[in-house]
Amino acid sequence: EDGPHSWLHPETAYTLIVPIEEANGLSDISSARIELSSNSQEETLAISWDGETQRCNSESNYLLIDSCILGSAIGNTTPYSSSLEMEVSFQIQWTLLPDSYISREPSVEVIDRAGQSSYTLLPEMRWRYSTDMMIQRSTMNVSIDDSVPNSEGAWVRPGSQAIIRGEVMWASDGELVDADVDVAILIDGQ
Repeated sequence: EDGPHSWLHPETAYTLIVPIEEANGLSDISSARIELSSNSQEETLAISWDGETQRCNSESNYLLIDSCILGSAIGNTTPYSSSLEMEVSFQIQWTLLPDSYISREPSVEVIDRAGQSSYTLLPEMRWRYSTDMMIQRSTMNVSIDDSVPNSEGAWVRPGSQAIIRGEVMWASDGELVDADVDVAILIDGQ
């Protein structure tokens, strides 16, 4: 929804909008299936929409579906709407194994009530997955109660409170991490 993402990350909300044309209208669609990683040998990250219930489910333990709608791309949705779009909001779970070398390619398959299907690859929506995070030194700030700064650092009394601030971002694309994460800091190598 906010443009293409070449990198996706865990516990981050994404929205995918896929245009679908069905000459006989929405009521003729039996099912629709989006595979976020159709070229994967192990996990296709499939999302299925059922025409009877008009609901989606995830066939993957690595996906959390926040919302899923198949409706008219223009105006109100009717049973005869033929210009459609499937809008899926989702998050990838931390448990998906990261492999930054795999360029994952989405696909969409639509099956009508007669059993005829249409399958489309979406190479322009290829993406990679990374869980690597970093804190750039330029974003870090240290403040220590009762410290006396000098050119070599600061003298600190035992028991003084130190606050270290910095921006946690995804290493692959520099986007800020929106999820809650624990950060461990070593002081003097310990």
